[in-house]
Order: sequence, then C-alpha cells, then structure tokens
Amino acid sequence: MKRFSIVLSFLLLVNVVGAGLAFADANDVEDLLHLLLERDVVSDSDAQSFKKQLAEKKSAKKGNEFFLVGNNPVKISGYLNLRYRQAENISNGFDIRRARLDIRGDIAEKWNYRFQSDFKGPSAKVLDIYAGYKAHPAFNITLGQQKIPFSLENLESNPRLKTINRSQVVEALVARGKDVIGNQSGRDIGLKLGGALETDDWGKLLNYAVGIFNGTGINASDDNNQQDYVGRVVLTPVKHFSIGASGYAGRYVASGSLADRKRSGIEAKYDNKTFALSGEYIAGKDGTTEKEGWYLQGSYYVIPSTLEAVLKYDRWDPDTKVSNNRRDVSTVGANLHFNKNVFVQANYEFKEEQGTKIKNDTATVQLTARF
Repeated sequence: MKRFSIVLSFLLLVNVVGAGLAFADANDVEDLLHLLLERDVVSDSDAQSFKKQLAEKKSAKKGNEFFLVGNNPVKISGYLNLRYRQAENISNGFDIRRARLDIRGDIAEKWNYRFQSDFKGPSAKVLDIYAGYKAHPAFNITLGQQKIPFSLENLESNPRLKTINRSQVVEALVARGKDVIGNQSGRDIGLKLGGALETDDWGKLLNYAVGIFNGTGINASDDNNQQDYVGRVVLTPVKHFSIGASGYAGRYVASGSLADRKRSGIEAKYDNKTFALSGEYIAGKDGTTEKEGWYLQGSYYVIPSTLEAVLKYDRWDPDTKVSNNRRDVSTVGANLHFNKNVFVQANYEFKEEQGTKIKNDTATVQLTARF
C-alpha cells in the first residue's frame, strides 16, 4: 500500500510537470523528488530532468502566456477602444467602439491557431478563427476566417493606426464599413499562402501573400459558386522603406445577379520609428461603377515614445464617371502614449464635399487600453 502511494505521488508529479502548471511550491516539489529518490522510484537523472522541465515551464510562463496543454503556450491578449465624438451632424457622446479578446497559440510543431472576437454591442462577433502551418519562413498556410491580404492600412491592427479612423478608400473598397458587401472588418473566409524573404540588415526584404476567399465576408457561407482571388507583394529595398502592390478579383450578388467586384492598389511607406510617411492609391469596380481614392499620412514623435503629431489627407471618389461627388478629409491629430499598453488619440477631421456642403467636421478622442 505504501509502495502504491509513492507510485501515485510520482504519477501526480509527472502530471504536474507534463501539464505545465507552475503553481506548485518549489520546496514541495523538491521534497517529493527527494522521497522518490530515497525509495528508488525514480533515478537521479529522471529527477534532474523533471526539475529542469519544471524550471523551463516556470520561466516561459510570463506576460500573457499560459501553458494549458502539454508544452504548447496559449497567448491571451486584447484591447479596448473607448471613444468620445463631437460633431454637428451626430449626437455627441461616449461609446465603446471595440472590446476585443484575442487567443492564439501552437497546436503542435509548425501548427498554430488564432481566435479573436469583438464583444462590443449586444452580442459577440467572431473576427478571426483560423489554423496555420509554418512550413518555412518563406511559405506559410492559413485556413479559416482572417484578414484578406490587400492594402497596407487594412492589414494594420487598430492599436497600431496613427489616426483614429481608417481612410475612406480602405473603408469603401477593402471589406469594411462602406463596401458593397457590408462591414466585414477587412476579413473573409478562405485559404491564404504567404511568407517572407529576410535579410540580416533590415528584416523582411520581400513579403508576399496570395489567397482564395468566399467573397461574402465574416461568419457567412459563400452565396455563389465563384470564389474571389487576392494577392499582395511588398518589397523593402532599403532599411525603413517599403513599396507594394495588391490585386483583387471577385464577384458579389447585386439585385439577384452576380456583378464584378475588383480592386487594385499601390502603397509606399517610410518609418524609422521617429518619423513615418505612408500613402496608398486604390481603384475599384463594383458592377459598372468605377471608384478610386488615395491618402497620404505623416507622423513625428515630438517627444520620443510619448507624444506623436499626425497629419493625414484623404480623398475619395465613389463614382469616377460622376462629377462633383468627391469627398476630402484632412485630419490633424496627436497621440499621447502613457506606456506601451495605454494611449490616447485626439483627432480633428476637416471634411469637404463637392457639390452640397455638409457641416460634419468631427472632433474625436479615443482611449486604447491593451492587455
């Protein structure tokens, strides 16, 4: 019976180490190992191996990483966007713009997954849910719901944006708020292949991604028998500077029949961490309507890592064949970083419409808190 108790203790120790639970007191583990060594249940080499594994797991469990199953870490993170807006054409006030929870981790060697949901509003909305295979830095596969590889600004996460709002052309042509397929947060369901060629001098020399997607957005099955195709390639010829191009070819259901939904874009960016300058031009076609827009954005850290000044000019033409329908937005902003996880953005948008003028200039302040 005593022998059975010792063996049971040994099995419990293996389970603790194997599951990666770093909650056991170090002295208790040491005492238990000493007892097992005295009774010849484990060898000295086995005991040292157990202690090494437990030390590694305790060391690896830091920040927002937790070992839930075996040796596979699970990273839990998220962020909140709390906003206040003031303008003549909207009700002034506070709102919770985003409340994101992001879970990602490894399934096995070279296999990973991600699950991200937004809890803003009356019900949660799944944004990202996919599995990936990292065959090589130059060749990765992801299958599931994810951002489509199109546009520089679309692929930037919200906490990394220099301005509170994305540009008009990205909102209208990259599966966001004003796209003909509705607001899909720049995402769709499909298969993506991508990777990067890197250099020791400045990181990614060439970054590419191609994919096939439903073309109907998030949390929805395809509504036709034709998939959409998308691709993006970015070249970084010198340190801090990159240029790229994107293409998209698909169809969507309009008035009961299929219509073309095509996009093409070019982009450029310079960023040395103190000063950044970026811009994009995107053209699209929805059915017979041709659309285009572009933006240019610059930012500079007046106080390093703390206070950043931002200027942005954003032009959008919803129908290039119609005159006097262009919309321009000029943004003046400042970003105040309290630390790496908490910052406040303040933007004033000067809006100008061709034709009928609208009093819709907007002042916005937004707090971002990451965890």
